[in-house]
Amino acid sequence: MHKILFVLVMFIVGLLVGCSSPATTTSNSDSAKQDVHTPPPPGTEPPANSDPQPANRTPTRVEMMERIRQKNLNAPPSNVPLPKPQFKAAPENSLIATTMNNQGAVVETRIFESDPQIAKVEMTWNSPKDATLKIFLKNGQNVETKAGGIKDLGTTPVSVLRRMAGVKAAK
Repeated sequence: MHKILFVLVMFIVGLLVGCSSPATTTSNSDSAKQDVHTPPPPGTEPPANSDPQPANRTPTRVEMMERIRQKNLNAPPSNVPLPKPQFKAAPENSLIATTMNNQGAVVETRIFESDPQIAKVEMTWNSPKDATLKIFLKNGQNVETKAGGIKDLGTTPVSVLRRMAGVKAAK
């Protein structure tokens, strides 16, 4: 009985060894090294499918703006004019649009239709954490300042913009 069992086990082991594919020399440490994201050498683009973010995570607005900016900075210059911004309704009877300037920076523009003091505000994102705010007043003056804590120009109250411009509310 033991001989039959032994022969049967040896037959199965021989069958498994004979039918298996050749062993690869990749060890666990080698495969772990392949999973680590290493930046490409300077001057080369990473493969299109190499995304350092997990697939189930939605990128933040700042991350998306930085990706667009980097993509446009790496694009060859063209003589094609930039598309005109498309405005949509925003709070406090205003319009908001987002576009990109010739340097690849994201620019948010908000136009106030009925505010007595502020005509337009432009916020230019120089980097994900650095933005410049340009406030155009209806009296012809312009005020340029750092955007400070403004994360989204479209939802920023006009009172905050007035304060940043050094203008008191109209009575």
